Amino acid sequence: MLKKYLKLGLFTIRHIIPIYVKLKDLNIKNISFFNFLNWRNGYCYFRGVYNKKEVFIKIDTKFHLLINDKLAYDLCKGVMQDNLVDLLYSSLDGRIQFLVYEFFHSNELDEDILLNNMRYLDDIIRILNNLSDAGIIHRDIKLDNFLVSNNKLKIIDFTFANSNIHKEFKEVDVKNSYNCFLLEFLGAGLNPSPFVWDDFYSLHSILKKIEKDAKDPQEVKLNTYVKEIMKSVGKMEYRITCGTGYYFLSRKIKIKIKEMLGIDHRYRRLY
Repeated sequence: MLKKYLKLGLFTIRHIIPIYVKLKDLNIKNISFFNFLNWRNGYCYFRGVYNKKEVFIKIDTKFHLLINDKLAYDLCKGVMQDNLVDLLYSSLDGRIQFLVYEFFHSNELDEDILLNNMRYLDDIIRILNNLSDAGIIHRDIKLDNFLVSNNKLKIIDFTFANSNIHKEFKEVDVKNSYNCFLLEFLGAGLNPSPFVWDDFYSLHSILKKIEKDAKDPQEVKLNTYVKEIMKSVGKMEYRITCGTGYYFLSRKIKIKIKEMLGIDHRYRRLY
């Protein structure tokens, strides 16, 4: 924990003043930190007021992948505007890049909310179908990447999204070992295997995990959704070849340690 705070402190010293200057130049007021302990990998988050609207600001100081958020928004806003947080401004040039969204007062979707409001599953399936039709693979489908408020469900965080069709989407350098470790765990272990992503597979994995907490009527409903989702699993995947000698050596050592400790390291496919 101390190491994390030290890193955050160094990040703050290096970037915080230029960030504040950029946001002030855009006439964003009442700027404050947001989810400070979730700042990592050069990403940080702020709240503020822009054009008399409360806003959420996502900053990228390292990977410069916010173009993916912007591309996904532009490709999908026509058919799923209600399921996206409104993007008000983007600055994608320079060392410090950022997006300004209207602030959506909400809760992250979780197992309890989903089990007690399974109609949100219809929304999620519709969202994933729309993304698939647009040729987009989100790559990080998990419950906390959906926000819910006043019966509205919105999907967020397309930073690591990609596409087999739209070549404008940006990928990290897969020859960099650190990036390979990052991508290995992108998807929270809900994806088919390391470096393979299938949004419907991830949703299926989520439902299988929460089945154990479902009561009888809920379990019957979940089984119906699971069968529906399985029809779409495998239809659209995004996969990459990633790795360096250092990465594969380190991964082999980690797997060996997990085997010695009796920890299951394997990814399991459905098909």
